Amino acid sequence: MISKDNCVWSWSENEGIKICYEEEEFEENKIPSSGGAQAGGYEFKCVPTVMNDSRFNEPSDVTFMNPMDLLPEGFQLPAQ
Repeated sequence: MISKDNCVWSWSENEGIKICYEEEEFEENKIPSSGGAQAGGYEFKCVPTVMNDSRFNEPSDVTFMNPMDLLPEGFQLPAQ
């Protein structure tokens, strides 16, 4: 998964999804980081890192789709 320029790319093999967002939407809905999480009996501890965005480019051999494009025209997500 790559997060860059207000977009997130996730893929497996040669297909993936790309979701872009407005910075304000992201900040309003961001889940606070507690430094660790548990899932499936495993504990994950993630720490932020700072890297130059030029090191992260989406693969050119993957077809990305935007799942929001599948929603009917005029559809709006419910306000939180």
